[in-house]
Amino acid sequence: MSKEEARDLLRKDAKKIEEHLAEKTRSQFTHESMDRWAGQLCICFEEYCKHIIQMQNKNTKDPIAFIHFSWLRTNIMRRDYKLRIDSYSKDWYLDRVECTCEYDATEIYACLDEFGNQLELERRKYVHRLSAADAKMIVLEESIKYNIVVAILVTGAMRQIIQLPILKQVLKDKTFSIRVGEFHDKSVEVYPRGQNGSRMEN
Repeated sequence: MSKEEARDLLRKDAKKIEEHLAEKTRSQFTHESMDRWAGQLCICFEEYCKHIIQMQNKNTKDPIAFIHFSWLRTNIMRRDYKLRIDSYSKDWYLDRVECTCEYDATEIYACLDEFGNQLELERRKYVHRLSAADAKMIVLEESIKYNIVVAILVTGAMRQIIQLPILKQVLKDKTFSIRVGEFHDKSVEVYPRGQNGSRMEN
């Protein structure tokens, strides 16, 4: 058996695992779960705003132009399911003053973790052809649907987030926006876009 043939077989195994977990995955992402996660995210973000304000009071952080919620591929491959939140000045990624925190999204990625466990067991059937990295690449592809859930969660929580009194105390650039996506990669604007024309009082 060639390595390519082994990869094809592992992908077929992955498809079976995905189908086996489908119902469990659907039952995990209920309205109640999304509301609970959104509440947790707001609490996390509220504490993060306090950190930003502390930095700004010390004149170590310029007015915020971008807040970016992001996931990292490398973390997902390490099974570290934390959503990163970063604030940047108008210089965007050229802003070298780091201001970050993390939201633990392990519960959201629980079925992906189970998918990875089962796939690794299947991968061992081809141990002389495939490495753990081959399985991790498939897990990374599978993670896309979970990343979408995270993006939906952040978007849905935005109405609560922009009304947080503590956020109004953060010094902001006139171009202030909030985005969600992959770390230092593609992202989408979730504020002010999609807020039915509502604006935050600064």
